[in-house]
Amino acid sequence: MERAMNKIVLHHYPVDKLPEDLRRHFSRGGSVTLEVVEERTDEPEQSVEELVRAMRARHAGRLRSQEDIVAEIRALRDEWDD
Repeated sequence: MERAMNKIVLHHYPVDKLPEDLRRHFSRGGSVTLEVVEERTDEPEQSVEELVRAMRARHAGRLRSQEDIVAEIRALRDEWDD
C-alpha cells in the first residue's frame, strides 16, 4: 500500500472485496489496483479563465503601465540628482 497526502493506492486488491457497484465491472476472482484520492469539496472548481479573472481583479490596484513605471523611475532618479 502506497500512501500520500489524500491518496491511497492498493495493489492486487481482490475484486471480491469491492462494493457491488464497482465489482460488476471486473472479472470475479481477479485483482485490481485501487487508487482512492480525496476530492476537495471546500473549494469550488474554477476554469482557467475564472482563475485569471480572479488574479487580475486581486492585483488590479497594483498593476501599472510601463509608462507609469518609467515615469516613477525618472522621478526617483531626478530626486537623487538634486
